[in-house]
Amino acid sequence: MAIMDEDGCTDHDPPSPISGELVSFDPNGDLYLHVGAGVEKKTKTYFVCSKALARASTVFRKMLYGGFAESGHSDADHGWTVDLPEDRQQPMEMMLNIVHGAFEKVPEKIELTELYTFLVVTEKYDATNITRPWAKGWMEGVKTSMQNPLLLGVAYELGDYQTFNAMAMKIATECHLDHEEDLVFGFAGENRESYTYKLKNLDCLIPDGLLDDAASIRKTLLIAMLDPYLNLYGALKGGDRCMSSPGDPSGGKRCDSLLLGSLIKSFATQNLDLTANDPVKAYRGSASHLQSVMLKLELYTIHSGYAHPTTSSFSFGQTAPSRFGFSMSACEHVLQSGLREGVERSLMLRGNMSFAQPKHKEYLTKQAATQDEILDIF
Repeated sequence: MAIMDEDGCTDHDPPSPISGELVSFDPNGDLYLHVGAGVEKKTKTYFVCSKALARASTVFRKMLYGGFAESGHSDADHGWTVDLPEDRQQPMEMMLNIVHGAFEKVPEKIELTELYTFLVVTEKYDATNITRPWAKGWMEGVKTSMQNPLLLGVAYELGDYQTFNAMAMKIATECHLDHEEDLVFGFAGENRESYTYKLKNLDCLIPDGLLDDAASIRKTLLIAMLDPYLNLYGALKGGDRCMSSPGDPSGGKRCDSLLLGSLIKSFATQNLDLTANDPVKAYRGSASHLQSVMLKLELYTIHSGYAHPTTSSFSFGQTAPSRFGFSMSACEHVLQSGLREGVERSLMLRGNMSFAQPKHKEYLTKQAATQDEILDIF
């Protein structure tokens, strides 16, 4: 005779599983979950309480009690069964431990990749609210992993606005294009020399349009940083920038030619073709790398130390030293101050940027509030 517990679950003697290992989360359960057939080497069967699942997850509630094909399904040997072939077993077991009150099996600290895969499962079944007792501690334990793009998804799902925005901006400013024209950030495999993780593979726990938003911010920053140099390039290529003195009628042209050549060469040394039809589009590096490039440029004019006809290097962002007791010429002063103002504008733009938009804030606020709610009783 079947005995019902207080949840209405039938007390079964668990039969042998169809295949793989049988794990019982509730000896009085009434439902068998066959998990991982499509993604694991071997299927596992979990014996669980359907009502406990339904209380924790609106998706399971609808699946098991909402008239779907899984509702009340049974076979002759194994009773009520539901197949979940696409779910990973480790995160599913962690969710089932929480759902069935086995809190001693829930870790206080968890590695980022494991936390991400766990949240992929809870998000899929609309059950992230079960993480409430551990979410803050878990987040604190992983929030320094800023080189791993998975942190973005974890912060988004757990409603951590500050970490999400900081991580999203880091991705937008540090991502670059690989040889297949895909945006990459973070490491894939054992290679730690450069970013190789394709952001398009980050397909769970991220807001819609993430790639487009990151690409847009990257482009905006690149334009802001390159504009002063592109304007200078246009001025040098299309006209006379430097005025010649009466005593040296060709001095202005020689100065512009020297500056133009050093401008093109200095950027080419940093793998950026300033002469391309669209230098911003042609540039494959990150915005943060381009910012560092700005500090390495060496532009040359003929005017510094004009008492002695030698060239002098101009390192952007640094004050050019006087030579032979003479001050910097007006030509070089205008050049240096103009380029410095351009970079300062780009830095101000970067400092005032926020990745999080209203659409992101709405979800983050909802997820943060979920962590403060008490689970509804079924």
